[in-house]
Amino acid sequence: MPVGESGFRGVDQTESGRYRARLKHDGVWEHLGTFDTAEEAALAYNKRAAELGKSLNVVSPEVSAEDEEDGEKVN
Repeated sequence: MPVGESGFRGVDQTESGRYRARLKHDGVWEHLGTFDTAEEAALAYNKRAAELGKSLNVVSPEVSAEDEEDGEKVN
């Protein structure tokens, strides 16, 4: 799933203003919950993605351009 306006893979904002985390696995969307912040939703995504061996979100706002070039930032 591409990174959307939330800045995190698997996270989008609902009409109510909360953030939804979801992940597609074997062609089926898994709803992981709704959260007050995009970061909380990204952490929920990361937990499930790690269980499935998928790419994780970087949830630190302190990522340098150097880290991005080295492939450490995952979007």
